[in-house]
Amino acid sequence: MKKSLVLLLLSLLLVSLSTGCASKYGPQQTQVNYYPACYDPIQKLRNSEHDVAKGTAAGGAAGALIGAGLGFLASGGDAKAAIGGAVVGLGVGGVVGNQIASRRKIEDENARMAGYLSDLKGNISNLDIQTASAKAALQCYDRQFSILLAGIKSKKVSRAEAQRMFAEIQSGTQEATNILGVIEKDAREMEKQYRAALATEEQELKQNPKKRTSKQIKQARTQLRQAQKSCDTLQASTQKVSSQKSAAERQLQAQQQELMSTFAEADA
Repeated sequence: MKKSLVLLLLSLLLVSLSTGCASKYGPQQTQVNYYPACYDPIQKLRNSEHDVAKGTAAGGAAGALIGAGLGFLASGGDAKAAIGGAVVGLGVGGVVGNQIASRRKIEDENARMAGYLSDLKGNISNLDIQTASAKAALQCYDRQFSILLAGIKSKKVSRAEAQRMFAEIQSGTQEATNILGVIEKDAREMEKQYRAALATEEQELKQNPKKRTSKQIKQARTQLRQAQKSCDTLQASTQKVSSQKSAAERQLQAQQQELMSTFAEADA
């Protein structure tokens, strides 16, 4: 029984840690040979995500270990109870790793609304940084594509070499475009969750179950309106990301057609 528990804990530890290594952007698609500077913003974004994920995975692993230990002790050595405790612990640990403090637990409404506002601003800033990284990569690959076309026209770049260079440009552009898609999805889900939470807060302020003073309610409502405006800002940012993604997708198709035309002109 003890041996089973040890194997269980080791398995959960490995699973939770390996989960932290998986990128939400998916695996790297681009083999970097010609344009390391263009891929650099994407690489830095991935590195940053990896550093954050390591902390989250550690929280999940700790939760699993603690949960299993408590289940084992409380049940008098029941391995099934330990499994249950470990699974619950893994979930709780993951939540704790991502959300250290739940804003809903803050008693004072004004402070809680200020917390929402602060979280929103921080999340919007993070989204802007991620978007800027993908956009920087897209712009760089676009510039290199123009340089490649000029090299083909002047016959300074062979057809075979140009195709290899173009493959990397296309791969990097597609990877950056995919990242914009992930950012858009995350932002929409974030907005949905915040709007739901703020709607609940607004309803509670109207009902005033804790009998707050009119001054306290007024202060909380001011913070609430500011948080709601931040949601509007988040929505606008999301729409902008969506437009950038659509533009990048069109760019991918246009580049393929332009390359074929340039090859035809060079061969004429």
